[in-house]
Amino acid sequence: MLEFAAAYGYLGAFLLSLLINLIPFASPSNAVLAGALAALLPACPKWSVGIGVALGATISKAAHFYLSHLGGAFLEGRGLGKRAGRGLEKWGGLLAFLAAATPIPDDPIVIPLGAAGYSAWKFFLSYFSGKALVCVAGAYVGGYAIQGVSDLLGDARLAAASLIASLLILSALLKLDLSKILSRARRPRGEGGS
Repeated sequence: MLEFAAAYGYLGAFLLSLLINLIPFASPSNAVLAGALAALLPACPKWSVGIGVALGATISKAAHFYLSHLGGAFLEGRGLGKRAGRGLEKWGGLLAFLAAATPIPDDPIVIPLGAAGYSAWKFFLSYFSGKALVCVAGAYVGGYAIQGVSDLLGDARLAAASLIASLLILSALLKLDLSKILSRARRPRGEGGS
């Protein structure tokens, strides 16, 4: 998939980000994706790769937002009001920004914002701002890291593959709750099963 994005430059970065982020609750780190794509697209300005990834991710999450908004409107039509919407109106923009700019899962924030009837344009601007911040930073880190590793090792393709693999592993580790995994591994087999 990364090769597809590399072959089509900015458009490939945008489309890959769009498609990956359409999968709810399972999208990888967009900062890592932007870093990997910046490493594979050395001729493209790093900021533009980051913006392409951020825009693709934002449009995908806007689709999640819109679908949950339709679900919220359906529930309201059935007499189930939008009580949570009052508090979200005040803090929704900050929540959307934080969901986009931090490694916390964003769907548990995006979906309630949509269902509560939060403003679509406020959501889009707040979410895009957070995602652009983290993706542009990721693109610069990935682009310069691959350049430095390439200078040390000599072969740019080997260095790129090594960096991308390391970033993907790091991203997976950040998504996993290692404390739960370790506590389950330490627990004797007969205790507290499922």
